[in-house]
Amino acid sequence: MVTSSPINRQAAAPRQTQGVTLLEILVVIAILGVLSALAAPSFRGTIERYRVSTTVDQLTSTISLARAEAIKRGGNVRLERLSGGDCPAMISVQQWSCGWSLYWDVNANNAFNAGTDELIKEFRITNNVTVNFSVTQAGITVNRWGQLGNLGAAGFTVVPQSGVSSPATSTVCLSTGGRIRTVSGSVAC
Repeated sequence: MVTSSPINRQAAAPRQTQGVTLLEILVVIAILGVLSALAAPSFRGTIERYRVSTTVDQLTSTISLARAEAIKRGGNVRLERLSGGDCPAMISVQQWSCGWSLYWDVNANNAFNAGTDELIKEFRITNNVTVNFSVTQAGITVNRWGQLGNLGAAGFTVVPQSGVSSPATSTVCLSTGGRIRTVSGSVAC
């Protein structure tokens, strides 16, 4: 029989608990703070591009919907900027920053009448962008062929909070025939 000798037996040393010190936590927090301070400005441009892109997509889909509804209903579909109510006072009819509504103007008076006209859809802008229409009109009427009446070449410029010089600024160009194209920057269509 083999017995262990006291020489071979090692005394078990008490184990120390593993963990982090307060100093190590503070160093990690400092590093994360520096990295987030470096990354924050780059996210601002990404957020602005997303907001402008979302508004441009809503605007182009609304115009396409207006054309389709006008063809289906035989014309007199109107796209008009929102004003009054909870919308702040607009500087001019060219400012569409609160949003827009799309309705079937049954009596063809270029104004929404709740008892007569049919509201198709309403879009509100809540993402800190400014929408300016290049034509001095409060709305666009679409005829039964899907043409944007008496418009000529016009455009909506969508500007983020940082201003028109931002690389996120986009312009939605329209033609009377209904062609829609999006261009980067604030341009004349």
